[in-house]
Amino acid sequence: MEALRLIDATVLLLCASIYLGTGVTLAFFLFPIAPLLTPDTYRAPFVNPVAAATKFFTYMTIVMLVGSIALVVIDWGEDGRWLFGAGYLLLTIAATVLTMVGIFPYNKRMAAGITDAAELQDVLAKWRRVNTLRASIWAVQWAVITAWWIVYAA
Repeated sequence: MEALRLIDATVLLLCASIYLGTGVTLAFFLFPIAPLLTPDTYRAPFVNPVAAATKFFTYMTIVMLVGSIALVVIDWGEDGRWLFGAGYLLLTIAATVLTMVGIFPYNKRMAAGITDAAELQDVLAKWRRVNTLRASIWAVQWAVITAWWIVYAA
């Protein structure tokens, strides 16, 4: 059971780290170029990578949901350590719902094609705001699983 616990928590840390890295990439590398984009140039840095990321992150999110439930079960009765897995699970659900409700509509609008520069900047501004919130959730999620490791190692 101990090996399963460590493998599970390691996979969860890996997934949270991937999300944290994605959030950092968005904030530091993609958001700053958004005001420079035009209807002719926005697809390459935004639409195409988002489509690929959506496929990858769909599977990764399933791993995160299953893994966090498993961590709760494995840690149940361990002096409240299960709360880290529960927090991770809730944050995964929150980020997923935010993605589906708050981000996917903008992704679809951009994928459909925007020809007006003002509309593009409006959509990108809203997309950035929602993604900033999601990246914040990812950062807390990373902190939660990192705290699990700190408690586990203590």
